Amino acid sequence: MNSNGQPLTVNELLIRASILTADELEHAARLADKMHQPLGRILQMNGYCTEANLDDAANIQQRVADRSLTLETGVKAMEMVIRQGVDVDTAIRRLNPVTSQRQNLTKKNIVGNVLATTNIITQKQFQDAINHSLNTHLPLGVVLVNMGAISVHVLECTITLLEYIRDGLISNEQGTHALQMARFRQLSAIDALREDNPNFKLPERTLELKELLVLAKVITESELLTAREIELVEKEPLLKVLVDIGSCSTLCLEAAQQIMQMVKDGSLTFDQGLVILRRLKKVRTEAEMEKVLATIDEIEDDEEPVVELAHVLVAAGLVSQKDLEMATPLAMQSKKSLNRVLVDSGFLDERTVGLVSSVKELLQHNILTREQAIIALIYSIENNTLLDDTLRIFGWWQTITTP
Repeated sequence: MNSNGQPLTVNELLIRASILTADELEHAARLADKMHQPLGRILQMNGYCTEANLDDAANIQQRVADRSLTLETGVKAMEMVIRQGVDVDTAIRRLNPVTSQRQNLTKKNIVGNVLATTNIITQKQFQDAINHSLNTHLPLGVVLVNMGAISVHVLECTITLLEYIRDGLISNEQGTHALQMARFRQLSAIDALREDNPNFKLPERTLELKELLVLAKVITESELLTAREIELVEKEPLLKVLVDIGSCSTLCLEAAQQIMQMVKDGSLTFDQGLVILRRLKKVRTEAEMEKVLATIDEIEDDEEPVVELAHVLVAAGLVSQKDLEMATPLAMQSKKSLNRVLVDSGFLDERTVGLVSSVKELLQHNILTREQAIIALIYSIENNTLLDDTLRIFGWWQTITTP
């Protein structure tokens, strides 16, 4: 904005940067009107400025207009471009390194750009999230979820569709339209794509290592989503990102790749692979890894089935999917367990968390069926009974005590 509260024009920027005088502009404007020529052409013909000057001024004027630059910094940047012969980005970086970081992050962050382009977030939310991302070093998508600007569902769909675009499976137009559809109708990315094209199919693919790591609980779904976003934006290999953000160790990943290959060639069953990976989660030395891998022949298929706490909570109606979408990023950011964040946020009390954990253990070891677990959990909460007493009431205690 100029001093009159009006949007800054390119011509005003040239005058403020002392490249052009008001008299020269007035003279050029009269000639342009008389000769029916664009003003910029007349300015160049009279030697008042060059085409490059006009292009640089338009570049800076746009940044001032979208508030990624202040008017003062914009004028100084224009002066530096003329006097020192540097490009616009270099001038801005020298004047304000933080602003330069913000602009670079805005330009290259495809997640934020597609959300802004589809009007899912506003430009203000985008810029606020960029600032917070610079301060906290959290990925932009996670910041937007924490701000309440988008849901985890929208972030997951955004990342998935951008991956499809990157891999050449869909066009940009298909991706943006599917994202809007997924958001408004609460569809998955693939279902949103099939709304316009019922015959749309993804190429056949086998289970990938990243999915195996989640199923084995080596990493959480939230950690994988964060890593996928960083992979997209920074163009870093996904497995390297998982190590960089501390989700798993390099040793664990190396062992996981071995396990994955053994599952593919039939040396291990899928369930055996999951069990071994869970044991490898905390491995920190090669000796520890070798010790775990040495037990492969002792692993049974049905050992320690994976049960997600979130599934129990939602199935019992204790929290909603929306509650989880709010709590999961907070748990990741604060490095607390999901149940601790749910207690701190007021979604659950300590007693309920204890009951849920106990029920989860019984499910984990196939002592109770899913239906029995949910019934026992709800009954214990509503009637304020101990879980053991509830199981006795329903005649399920014998199942636990029988060797």
